[in-house]
Amino acid sequence: YRVAALGSVTTLPAHREQGFGSAVCARLCLALRAEGIEHIGLNVSSENMPALTCYNHLGFTRVSTYGEYMLTARG
Repeated sequence: YRVAALGSVTTLPAHREQGFGSAVCARLCLALRAEGIEHIGLNVSSENMPALTCYNHLGFTRVSTYGEYMLTARG
């Protein structure tokens, strides 16, 4: 279907705010496009402003929101 998804993108705390995450994601997106991928998606927390800023600068747009839920067994 020519679709790919980015996942678990992270930068070590000591190396944040230096553009490494953006550079890696940009290069990966270029490589995926070169392979014929037409749509690239990802999930990111709406509270993760650094990641949202990075993805917005790379051209990603929000298409949906989702919720995360955890089921915990009761004692």
